[in-house]
Amino acid sequence: MYSYLRNTTLGNEHVGVAQSLNDLADVLEDQNRLIEAEPLQRQALEMSKKLRGEIHEDTANLMNNLALMLLRENKLDEAEALYCETLEIRRKVYGEDHPVVAQSLKNLALVLRRERKWPEAEPVLRQAVELSRKQSDHETRETSDLLADLAVVLIKSYKFTEAELAARECFTIRSELTPDSSGTFVAQSMVGTSLLGQNRFTEAEPLLVQACEGLTRLQGQKPSSYGKWLVNEAGERIVQLYESWGKPTEAAEWRKKLSDLAKAPAGTSP
Repeated sequence: MYSYLRNTTLGNEHVGVAQSLNDLADVLEDQNRLIEAEPLQRQALEMSKKLRGEIHEDTANLMNNLALMLLRENKLDEAEALYCETLEIRRKVYGEDHPVVAQSLKNLALVLRRERKWPEAEPVLRQAVELSRKQSDHETRETSDLLADLAVVLIKSYKFTEAELAARECFTIRSELTPDSSGTFVAQSMVGTSLLGQNRFTEAEPLLVQACEGLTRLQGQKPSSYGKWLVNEAGERIVQLYESWGKPTEAAEWRKKLSDLAKAPAGTSP
């Protein structure tokens, strides 16, 4: 109705109509009515391109909104293309070092990871890490999160030496900011996984075991399905460690622990 009133008052093509279309699309998206929201978001974007031009901050924002919607619909190819275009527009409008450029880099990296395009995701995440460092005179949670994403991509790419560097830096930052948190133990486990990939079993073992024990303790304090999943993921890495190391007894012990965890109801401690 709001969009209709704006349309009848302002005409079929007006920046106010484009904004109304975007607002209505947001409401529908919040209600998970994506099929209805998508064409409205497309109309808003096309109208903005025509009235404001493609190289405009509002056009970039509408493009970003559409990309996010397509990502939720699992239309990854189109979402990737729109995120790439949004990034280039924002670079032209704001310059290389603006926070919205950093956000666009993160958005693009997210969809590339969803598509399992590890080689393409790596340089995007490296740019995002460097930009995050430029924007603060101290290490932040945002930087650590980007380093964690980078470490995952490098592990998936079998670049374990580089993954170790990113994971260690992430672990160091998180240990200082939130030493007793699931994110810190996950980072510790990633360091261990990077060492495992290099066959540095003696160094990997304490990191992987300590991380899993920390996650298990947190799950016992505040049980959740997600916490249970984190414990299982960390435990699987320990099983992999002992299997690769030629220690079948230890691998079997950890496999039994994971089996017992899987049988436990969701939301209970292991």
